[in-house]
Amino acid sequence: MALFSILQLVLGVGVAWLALAIRMQHNTHAPQDFLSARQRLPVFVAELGAACAHVPAWLLLAIAVAGRQMGAPAAWIGLAVWLSAVFADFWVAPRVRARAQTHDAPTLARLLTVHSGDQLQMMSRRSIVLIVTLALLLTTSVQLRWVAEALAPHLQLSLLEMLIFAGGAILICGLLGNLWLAAYTDAIVLVLIALLGILVLGAAFYAAQNASGNVAGALVELFTEPAQRAPWEQTQHDDVLTVAFGVGVAFLIASSLAQPVGLVRYLARPELSRRERWLAPVGSAIGVLLALLIGWCARIEAAAESSPLSLLSAWLSPGLLHVVLPLLLCAGMTALLSPCIAVAGLWGYDLPRRHRVQLLWYRWAFVAIVILMVWLAYVMPADFAPLWLAWHALGAALAPLLIVQLSGKRVRAGSALGSMWTGFALTLIFHAMPDTTGDLLERAIPFIAAMGIALSGGDQRRNPNRADRADQTVHDRLPI
Repeated sequence: MALFSILQLVLGVGVAWLALAIRMQHNTHAPQDFLSARQRLPVFVAELGAACAHVPAWLLLAIAVAGRQMGAPAAWIGLAVWLSAVFADFWVAPRVRARAQTHDAPTLARLLTVHSGDQLQMMSRRSIVLIVTLALLLTTSVQLRWVAEALAPHLQLSLLEMLIFAGGAILICGLLGNLWLAAYTDAIVLVLIALLGILVLGAAFYAAQNASGNVAGALVELFTEPAQRAPWEQTQHDDVLTVAFGVGVAFLIASSLAQPVGLVRYLARPELSRRERWLAPVGSAIGVLLALLIGWCARIEAAAESSPLSLLSAWLSPGLLHVVLPLLLCAGMTALLSPCIAVAGLWGYDLPRRHRVQLLWYRWAFVAIVILMVWLAYVMPADFAPLWLAWHALGAALAPLLIVQLSGKRVRAGSALGSMWTGFALTLIFHAMPDTTGDLLERAIPFIAAMGIALSGGDQRRNPNRADRADQTVHDRLPI
Protein backbone atom coordinates (compact mmCIF):
# COMPACT_ATOMS: atom_id res chain seq x y z
CA MET A 1 0.00 0.00 0.00
CA ALA A 2 1.37 3.42 -0.96
CA LEU A 3 2.17 6.16 1.51
CA PHE A 4 -0.85 8.15 0.32
CA SER A 5 -3.16 5.23 1.08
CA ILE A 6 -1.73 4.80 4.62
CA LEU A 7 -2.13 8.52 5.21
CA GLN A 8 -5.71 8.31 3.96
CA LEU A 9 -6.43 5.47 6.39
CA VAL A 10 -4.98 7.35 9.37
CA LEU A 11 -6.77 10.55 8.46
CA GLY A 12 -9.99 8.60 7.99
CA VAL A 13 -9.68 7.22 11.51
CA GLY A 14 -9.00 10.74 12.81
CA VAL A 15 -12.00 12.22 11.00
CA ALA A 16 -14.28 9.46 12.28
CA TRP A 17 -13.02 10.03 15.84
CA LEU A 18 -13.57 13.77 15.51
CA ALA A 19 -17.10 13.22 14.20
CA LEU A 20 -17.86 10.97 17.18
CA ALA A 21 -16.45 13.63 19.52
CA ILE A 22 -18.68 16.30 18.00
CA ARG A 23 -21.65 13.94 18.37
CA MET A 24 -20.80 13.44 22.07
CA GLN A 25 -20.25 17.15 22.74
CA HIS A 26 -23.83 17.91 23.78
CA ASN A 27 -23.66 15.33 26.62
CA THR A 28 -21.17 17.34 28.73
CA HIS A 29 -22.57 20.46 30.43
CA ALA A 30 -21.28 20.29 34.02
CA PRO A 31 -18.42 18.78 36.04
CA GLN A 32 -20.66 15.81 36.94
CA ASP A 33 -20.79 14.92 33.25
CA PHE A 34 -17.00 15.13 33.03
CA LEU A 35 -16.47 12.98 36.12
CA SER A 36 -19.12 10.25 35.88
CA ALA A 37 -21.41 11.05 32.91
CA ARG A 38 -24.20 11.10 35.54
CA GLN A 39 -24.38 7.28 35.21
CA ARG A 40 -26.19 7.72 31.87
CA LEU A 41 -23.87 5.69 29.64
CA PRO A 42 -25.50 2.89 27.62
CA VAL A 43 -25.02 -0.47 29.29
CA PHE A 44 -23.23 -2.11 26.38
CA VAL A 45 -20.85 0.84 25.96
CA ALA A 46 -20.18 1.10 29.71
CA GLU A 47 -19.37 -2.59 30.10
CA LEU A 48 -17.18 -2.91 27.01
CA GLY A 49 -15.40 0.28 28.07
CA ALA A 50 -14.86 -1.20 31.54
CA ALA A 51 -13.40 -4.36 29.97
CA CYS A 52 -10.99 -2.30 27.86
CA ALA A 53 -10.03 -0.20 30.89
CA HIS A 54 -9.39 -3.28 33.01
CA VAL A 55 -7.40 -5.12 30.32
CA PRO A 56 -5.67 -2.33 28.33
CA ALA A 57 -4.01 -2.89 24.99
CA TRP A 58 -0.47 -2.91 26.41
CA LEU A 59 -1.43 -5.65 28.89
CA LEU A 60 -2.81 -7.80 26.06
CA LEU A 61 0.47 -7.30 24.21
CA ALA A 62 2.36 -8.29 27.39
CA ILE A 63 0.25 -11.46 27.67
CA ALA A 64 0.99 -12.35 24.03
CA VAL A 65 4.72 -11.77 24.62
CA ALA A 66 4.54 -13.92 27.77
CA GLY A 67 2.88 -16.70 25.78
CA ARG A 68 5.63 -16.38 23.16
CA GLN A 69 8.45 -16.53 25.72
CA MET A 70 7.06 -18.77 28.49
CA GLY A 71 4.75 -21.13 26.68
CA ALA A 72 2.09 -22.91 28.74
CA PRO A 73 2.77 -21.13 32.10
CA ALA A 74 1.55 -17.89 30.53
CA ALA A 75 -1.95 -19.33 30.86
CA TRP A 76 -1.76 -18.61 34.59
CA ILE A 77 -1.07 -14.94 33.85
CA GLY A 78 -4.05 -14.80 31.51
CA LEU A 79 -6.23 -16.55 34.07
CA ALA A 80 -5.11 -14.10 36.77
CA VAL A 81 -5.99 -11.11 34.60
CA TRP A 82 -9.42 -12.55 33.82
CA LEU A 83 -10.13 -13.49 37.45
CA SER A 84 -9.23 -9.98 38.52
CA ALA A 85 -11.74 -8.64 35.97
CA VAL A 86 -14.45 -10.93 37.32
CA PHE A 87 -13.70 -10.07 40.95
CA ALA A 88 -13.60 -6.35 40.19
CA ASP A 89 -16.86 -6.44 38.25
CA PHE A 90 -18.84 -8.48 40.80
CA TRP A 91 -17.32 -7.39 44.12
CA VAL A 92 -15.51 -4.06 43.72
CA ALA A 93 -17.79 -2.28 41.25
CA PRO A 94 -21.12 -2.57 43.18
CA ARG A 95 -19.50 -1.49 46.45
CA VAL A 96 -17.65 1.40 44.83
CA ARG A 97 -20.85 2.65 43.24
CA ALA A 98 -22.86 2.31 46.46
CA ARG A 99 -20.15 4.02 48.52
CA ALA A 100 -19.87 6.85 46.01
CA GLN A 101 -23.63 7.48 46.07
CA THR A 102 -23.80 7.33 49.87
CA HIS A 103 -20.96 9.79 50.47
CA ASP A 104 -21.33 11.92 47.31
CA ALA A 105 -17.85 10.89 46.11
CA PRO A 106 -17.51 11.30 42.33
CA THR A 107 -13.73 10.65 42.22
CA LEU A 108 -11.34 8.00 43.48
CA ALA A 109 -9.56 10.41 45.83
CA ARG A 110 -12.79 11.52 47.44
CA LEU A 111 -13.96 7.89 47.68
CA LEU A 112 -10.90 6.80 49.67
CA THR A 113 -10.95 9.80 52.05
CA VAL A 114 -14.63 10.09 52.99
CA HIS A 115 -13.88 9.34 56.67
CA SER A 116 -10.81 11.59 56.95
CA GLY A 117 -11.03 14.67 59.11
CA ASP A 118 -10.61 18.24 57.93
CA GLN A 119 -6.95 18.42 58.87
CA LEU A 120 -5.69 15.52 56.76
CA GLN A 121 -8.38 15.14 54.12
CA MET A 122 -6.91 17.58 51.62
CA MET A 123 -3.43 16.15 52.16
CA SER A 124 -4.72 12.62 51.59
CA ARG A 125 -6.65 13.57 48.47
CA ARG A 126 -3.74 15.48 46.97
CA SER A 127 -1.46 12.54 47.74
CA ILE A 128 -3.77 10.27 45.75
CA VAL A 129 -3.84 12.81 42.91
CA LEU A 130 -0.03 12.95 42.86
CA ILE A 131 0.39 9.15 42.89
CA VAL A 132 -2.20 8.59 40.16
CA THR A 133 -0.80 11.43 38.04
CA LEU A 134 2.78 10.13 38.17
CA ALA A 135 1.75 6.54 37.39
CA LEU A 136 -0.70 7.29 34.58
CA LEU A 137 1.56 9.88 32.94
CA LEU A 138 4.32 7.27 32.91
CA THR A 139 1.98 4.68 31.39
CA THR A 140 0.45 6.93 28.72
CA SER A 141 3.76 8.52 27.67
CA VAL A 142 5.41 5.14 27.08
CA GLN A 143 2.43 3.92 25.04
CA LEU A 144 2.35 7.15 23.02
CA ARG A 145 6.07 6.77 22.32
CA TRP A 146 5.45 3.23 21.07
CA VAL A 147 2.68 4.35 18.74
CA ALA A 148 4.66 7.31 17.42
CA GLU A 149 7.81 5.27 16.75
CA ALA A 150 5.83 2.60 14.88
CA LEU A 151 3.59 4.94 12.89
CA ALA A 152 5.99 7.80 12.04
CA PRO A 153 8.04 5.90 9.38
CA HIS A 154 4.85 4.95 7.52
CA LEU A 155 3.77 8.61 7.36
CA GLN A 156 7.31 9.94 6.72
CA LEU A 157 7.19 12.14 9.83
CA SER A 158 9.77 12.73 12.52
CA LEU A 159 9.15 11.46 16.02
CA LEU A 160 8.38 14.95 17.35
CA GLU A 161 5.96 15.68 14.50
CA MET A 162 4.18 12.39 15.08
CA LEU A 163 3.90 13.05 18.82
CA ILE A 164 2.47 16.52 18.20
CA PHE A 165 0.00 15.12 15.67
CA ALA A 166 -1.17 12.37 18.05
CA GLY A 167 -1.30 14.70 21.05
CA GLY A 168 -3.26 17.28 19.09
CA ALA A 169 -5.82 14.65 18.02
CA ILE A 170 -6.25 13.46 21.62
CA LEU A 171 -6.51 17.06 22.85
CA ILE A 172 -9.12 18.27 20.35
CA CYS A 173 -11.32 15.18 20.54
CA GLY A 174 -11.02 14.97 24.33
CA LEU A 175 -12.07 18.58 24.80
CA LEU A 176 -15.15 17.95 22.69
CA GLY A 177 -16.27 14.52 23.87
CA ASN A 178 -14.82 14.16 27.40
CA LEU A 179 -15.82 11.00 29.32
CA TRP A 180 -18.59 10.09 26.87
CA LEU A 181 -16.11 9.94 24.02
CA ALA A 182 -13.63 7.99 26.17
CA ALA A 183 -16.26 5.36 26.98
CA TYR A 184 -17.37 4.95 23.37
CA THR A 185 -13.73 4.91 22.20
CA ASP A 186 -12.80 2.14 24.64
CA ALA A 187 -15.78 0.04 23.53
CA ILE A 188 -14.88 0.49 19.85
CA VAL A 189 -11.19 -0.23 20.54
CA LEU A 190 -12.07 -3.50 22.30
CA VAL A 191 -14.24 -4.64 19.39
CA LEU A 192 -11.60 -3.59 16.85
CA ILE A 193 -8.80 -5.37 18.73
CA ALA A 194 -10.95 -8.51 18.92
CA LEU A 195 -11.66 -8.47 15.16
CA LEU A 196 -8.06 -7.73 14.20
CA GLY A 197 -6.89 -10.28 16.78
CA ILE A 198 -8.97 -12.98 15.10
CA LEU A 199 -7.42 -12.03 11.76
CA VAL A 200 -3.89 -12.10 13.17
CA LEU A 201 -4.61 -15.39 14.96
CA GLY A 202 -5.69 -16.94 11.68
CA ALA A 203 -2.48 -15.82 10.00
CA ALA A 204 -0.38 -17.02 12.96
CA PHE A 205 -2.19 -20.38 12.97
CA TYR A 206 -1.50 -20.81 9.25
CA ALA A 207 2.19 -19.97 9.71
CA ALA A 208 2.47 -22.36 12.65
CA GLN A 209 0.75 -25.06 10.60
CA ASN A 210 3.33 -24.66 7.85
CA ALA A 211 6.17 -24.74 10.37
CA SER A 212 5.06 -27.70 12.48
CA GLY A 213 2.67 -29.60 10.23
CA ASN A 214 0.24 -30.12 13.13
CA VAL A 215 -0.63 -27.07 15.22
CA ALA A 216 -3.00 -28.97 17.49
CA GLY A 217 -0.33 -31.53 18.33
CA ALA A 218 2.23 -28.77 18.88
CA LEU A 219 -0.09 -26.97 21.29
CA VAL A 220 -0.66 -30.22 23.20
CA GLU A 221 3.09 -30.76 23.40
CA LEU A 222 3.42 -27.17 24.66
CA PHE A 223 1.32 -28.11 27.69
CA THR A 224 2.56 -31.65 28.24
CA GLU A 225 6.30 -31.51 27.56
CA PRO A 226 8.46 -31.74 30.72
CA ALA A 227 10.55 -28.77 31.73
CA GLN A 228 13.97 -28.81 30.13
CA ARG A 229 16.55 -28.62 32.91
CA ALA A 230 20.25 -28.16 32.32
CA PRO A 231 22.62 -30.48 34.25
CA TRP A 232 23.91 -27.65 36.46
CA GLU A 233 20.42 -26.43 37.44
CA GLN A 234 19.10 -27.61 40.80
CA THR A 235 15.58 -28.48 41.84
CA GLN A 236 15.68 -25.86 44.58
CA HIS A 237 16.09 -23.16 41.94
CA ASP A 238 12.99 -24.43 40.18
CA ASP A 239 11.09 -24.28 43.46
CA VAL A 240 12.09 -20.65 43.93
CA LEU A 241 10.96 -19.84 40.41
CA THR A 242 7.63 -21.56 41.02
CA VAL A 243 7.01 -19.67 44.27
CA ALA A 244 8.02 -16.36 42.70
CA PHE A 245 5.78 -16.98 39.71
CA GLY A 246 2.81 -17.91 41.91
CA VAL A 247 3.25 -14.87 44.16
CA GLY A 248 3.64 -12.58 41.16
CA VAL A 249 0.41 -13.87 39.61
CA ALA A 250 -1.46 -13.47 42.92
CA PHE A 251 -0.38 -9.86 43.35
CA LEU A 252 -1.15 -9.17 39.69
CA ILE A 253 -4.78 -9.92 40.59
CA ALA A 254 -4.66 -7.67 43.65
CA SER A 255 -3.02 -4.77 41.80
CA SER A 256 -5.67 -4.88 39.08
CA LEU A 257 -8.44 -3.96 41.52
CA ALA A 258 -7.36 -0.35 42.09
CA GLN A 259 -6.40 0.84 38.62
CA PRO A 260 -7.87 4.38 38.38
CA VAL A 261 -9.23 4.11 34.83
CA GLY A 262 -11.27 1.03 35.75
CA LEU A 263 -12.57 2.69 38.93
CA VAL A 264 -13.69 5.73 36.92
CA ARG A 265 -15.68 3.35 34.74
CA TYR A 266 -17.29 1.80 37.81
CA LEU A 267 -18.27 5.23 39.12
CA ALA A 268 -19.85 6.05 35.75
CA ARG A 269 -21.65 2.78 35.10
CA PRO A 270 -25.46 2.65 35.23
CA GLU A 271 -27.47 0.20 37.29
CA LEU A 272 -26.95 -3.30 35.89
CA SER A 273 -28.70 -6.61 36.17
CA ARG A 274 -26.70 -9.68 37.12
CA ARG A 275 -26.69 -10.90 33.54
CA GLU A 276 -25.45 -7.56 32.19
CA ARG A 277 -22.49 -7.65 34.59
CA TRP A 278 -21.02 -10.55 32.59
CA LEU A 279 -20.48 -8.33 29.52
CA ALA A 280 -17.18 -6.93 30.83
CA PRO A 281 -15.71 -10.30 31.98
CA VAL A 282 -16.68 -11.92 28.67
CA GLY A 283 -15.03 -9.09 26.73
CA SER A 284 -11.90 -9.42 28.87
CA ALA A 285 -11.86 -13.20 28.38
CA ILE A 286 -12.01 -12.85 24.58
CA GLY A 287 -9.09 -10.41 24.54
CA VAL A 288 -6.95 -12.50 26.90
CA LEU A 289 -7.65 -15.76 25.03
CA LEU A 290 -6.76 -14.22 21.67
CA ALA A 291 -3.53 -12.82 23.09
CA LEU A 292 -2.52 -16.19 24.55
CA LEU A 293 -3.28 -18.10 21.35
CA ILE A 294 -1.35 -15.62 19.22
CA GLY A 295 1.64 -15.89 21.57
CA TRP A 296 1.57 -19.70 21.54
CA CYS A 297 1.34 -19.85 17.75
CA ALA A 298 4.30 -17.47 17.56
CA ARG A 299 6.25 -19.76 19.92
CA ILE A 300 5.62 -22.74 17.65
CA GLU A 301 6.43 -20.95 14.41
CA ALA A 302 8.98 -18.18 14.94
CA ALA A 303 12.53 -17.78 16.11
CA ALA A 304 13.23 -16.59 19.62
CA GLU A 305 14.66 -13.23 18.54
CA SER A 306 11.64 -12.20 16.44
CA SER A 307 9.92 -8.94 17.43
CA PRO A 308 6.12 -8.46 17.29
CA LEU A 309 6.38 -6.19 14.23
CA SER A 310 8.59 -8.67 12.37
CA LEU A 311 6.14 -11.45 13.18
CA LEU A 312 3.24 -9.42 11.78
CA SER A 313 5.28 -8.71 8.66
CA ALA A 314 5.95 -12.45 8.24
CA TRP A 315 2.36 -13.53 8.86
CA LEU A 316 0.41 -10.95 6.82
CA SER A 317 0.64 -9.94 3.19
CA PRO A 318 2.02 -6.42 2.56
CA GLY A 319 -1.38 -5.01 1.60
CA LEU A 320 -3.10 -6.51 4.63
CA LEU A 321 -0.22 -5.49 6.91
CA HIS A 322 -0.57 -1.84 5.89
CA VAL A 323 -4.21 -1.96 6.94
CA VAL A 324 -3.97 -3.98 10.15
CA LEU A 325 -0.90 -2.27 11.60
CA PRO A 326 -2.14 1.35 11.27
CA LEU A 327 -5.54 0.36 12.67
CA LEU A 328 -3.92 -1.31 15.68
CA LEU A 329 -1.69 1.71 16.27
CA CYS A 330 -4.59 4.14 15.93
CA ALA A 331 -6.58 2.03 18.40
CA GLY A 332 -3.70 2.19 20.85
CA MET A 333 -3.46 5.97 20.43
CA THR A 334 -7.18 6.66 20.93
CA ALA A 335 -7.24 4.42 24.02
CA LEU A 336 -4.93 6.95 25.75
CA LEU A 337 -7.86 9.34 26.12
CA SER A 338 -9.32 7.50 29.12
CA PRO A 339 -6.27 7.85 31.42
CA CYS A 340 -6.01 11.54 30.53
CA ILE A 341 -9.68 12.09 31.39
CA ALA A 342 -9.24 10.21 34.69
CA VAL A 343 -6.28 12.37 35.75
CA ALA A 344 -7.98 15.60 34.64
CA GLY A 345 -11.03 14.72 36.74
CA LEU A 346 -8.83 14.30 39.82
CA TRP A 347 -7.07 17.61 39.13
CA GLY A 348 -10.34 19.47 38.70
CA TYR A 349 -12.19 18.06 41.71
CA ASP A 350 -9.57 17.18 44.33
CA LEU A 351 -6.73 19.68 43.93
CA PRO A 352 -8.70 22.87 44.78
CA ARG A 353 -9.75 23.26 48.41
CA ARG A 354 -13.20 24.27 47.23
CA HIS A 355 -14.70 22.28 44.40
CA ARG A 356 -14.81 24.15 41.14
CA VAL A 357 -18.22 24.39 39.55
CA GLN A 358 -16.90 25.59 36.18
CA LEU A 359 -16.32 22.96 33.54
CA LEU A 360 -13.54 25.15 32.11
CA TRP A 361 -11.28 24.24 35.05
CA TYR A 362 -11.46 20.54 34.13
CA ARG A 363 -10.72 21.27 30.49
CA TRP A 364 -7.64 23.31 31.33
CA ALA A 365 -6.48 20.43 33.52
CA PHE A 366 -6.98 18.07 30.57
CA VAL A 367 -4.89 20.36 28.32
CA ALA A 368 -2.05 20.35 30.87
CA ILE A 369 -2.15 16.55 31.16
CA VAL A 370 -1.92 16.04 27.39
CA ILE A 371 1.00 18.49 27.09
CA LEU A 372 2.88 16.69 29.88
CA MET A 373 2.17 13.32 28.25
CA VAL A 374 3.57 14.45 24.88
CA TRP A 375 6.69 15.93 26.51
CA LEU A 376 7.37 12.78 28.53
CA ALA A 377 6.82 10.62 25.45
CA TYR A 378 9.50 12.62 23.64
CA VAL A 379 12.14 12.31 26.37
CA MET A 380 11.43 8.74 27.59
CA PRO A 381 12.37 5.49 25.83
CA ALA A 382 9.71 2.92 25.00
CA ASP A 383 9.99 -0.10 27.29
CA PHE A 384 7.77 -2.51 29.19
CA ALA A 385 9.47 -1.85 32.53
CA PRO A 386 7.82 1.56 33.22
CA LEU A 387 4.40 0.06 32.47
CA TRP A 388 4.81 -2.71 35.04
CA LEU A 389 6.29 -0.22 37.51
CA ALA A 390 3.26 2.07 37.22
CA TRP A 391 0.85 -0.89 37.42
CA HIS A 392 2.36 -2.33 40.60
CA ALA A 393 2.93 1.11 42.17
CA LEU A 394 -0.77 1.97 41.79
CA GLY A 395 -1.75 -1.45 43.10
CA ALA A 396 0.49 -1.24 46.17
CA ALA A 397 -0.56 2.36 46.94
CA LEU A 398 -4.33 2.16 46.45
CA ALA A 399 -5.50 -1.47 46.37
CA PRO A 400 -4.88 -2.30 50.10
CA LEU A 401 -6.72 0.82 51.25
CA LEU A 402 -9.57 0.20 48.80
CA ILE A 403 -9.98 -3.45 49.80
CA VAL A 404 -9.97 -2.64 53.53
CA GLN A 405 -12.51 0.15 53.17
CA LEU A 406 -14.83 -1.80 50.87
CA SER A 407 -14.74 -4.66 53.38
CA GLY A 408 -16.43 -2.35 55.91
CA LYS A 409 -13.44 -1.32 58.03
CA ARG A 410 -12.89 2.37 58.62
CA VAL A 411 -9.26 3.52 58.41
CA ARG A 412 -7.89 6.55 60.22
CA ALA A 413 -6.60 9.39 58.06
CA GLY A 414 -2.99 9.08 59.20
CA SER A 415 -2.92 5.34 58.61
CA ALA A 416 -4.49 5.75 55.18
CA LEU A 417 -1.85 8.31 54.24
CA GLY A 418 0.94 6.08 55.53
CA SER A 419 -0.44 3.04 53.71
CA MET A 420 -0.54 4.84 50.36
CA TRP A 421 2.93 6.33 50.51
CA THR A 422 4.51 3.18 51.97
CA GLY A 423 3.24 1.02 49.12
CA PHE A 424 4.20 3.57 46.47
CA ALA A 425 7.66 4.37 47.88
CA LEU A 426 8.62 0.72 48.50
CA THR A 427 7.66 -0.17 44.92
CA LEU A 428 9.96 2.54 43.60
CA ILE A 429 12.79 1.49 45.93
CA PHE A 430 12.61 -2.21 45.03
CA HIS A 431 12.32 -1.33 41.35
CA ALA A 432 15.58 0.63 41.56
CA MET A 433 17.35 -2.24 43.31
CA PRO A 434 18.79 -5.25 41.44
CA ASP A 435 16.13 -7.60 40.11
CA THR A 436 15.05 -10.56 42.22
CA THR A 437 13.55 -13.81 40.98
CA GLY A 438 10.27 -12.91 39.31
CA ASP A 439 10.51 -9.37 40.76
CA LEU A 440 9.20 -10.90 43.98
CA LEU A 441 10.17 -7.99 46.25
CA GLU A 442 8.71 -5.35 43.93
CA ARG A 443 5.36 -7.13 43.61
CA ALA A 444 4.79 -8.55 47.08
CA ILE A 445 6.54 -6.62 49.87
CA PRO A 446 5.08 -3.13 49.14
CA PHE A 447 1.54 -4.50 48.89
CA ILE A 448 1.87 -6.53 52.11
CA ALA A 449 3.35 -3.56 54.01
CA ALA A 450 0.62 -1.20 52.82
CA MET A 451 -2.07 -3.75 53.68
CA GLY A 452 -0.62 -4.18 57.18
CA ILE A 453 -0.69 -0.44 57.82
CA ALA A 454 -4.25 -0.14 56.52
CA LEU A 455 -5.47 -3.06 58.65
CA SER A 456 -3.74 -1.81 61.79
CA GLY A 457 -5.07 1.72 61.33
CA GLY A 458 -8.68 1.04 62.27
CA ASP A 459 -10.90 3.62 63.91
CA GLN A 460 -10.42 2.28 67.46
CA ARG A 461 -9.87 5.22 69.84
CA ARG A 462 -8.88 5.51 73.44
CA ASN A 463 -11.89 7.68 74.10
CA PRO A 464 -14.83 6.66 71.91
CA ASN A 465 -16.61 9.93 72.69
CA ARG A 466 -13.86 12.09 71.21
CA ALA A 467 -12.44 12.06 67.69
CA ASP A 468 -8.75 11.82 66.99
CA ARG A 469 -7.16 15.12 65.99
CA ALA A 470 -6.61 13.96 62.41
CA ASP A 471 -10.27 12.94 62.19
CA GLN A 472 -11.75 16.03 63.78
CA THR A 473 -14.24 18.07 61.83
CA VAL A 474 -15.44 21.57 62.56
CA HIS A 475 -18.26 20.13 64.73
CA ASP A 476 -15.69 18.61 67.14
CA ARG A 477 -14.11 22.03 67.71
CA LEU A 478 -17.25 24.14 68.17
CA PRO A 479 -18.79 24.39 71.65
CA ILE A 480 -22.32 23.13 71.98
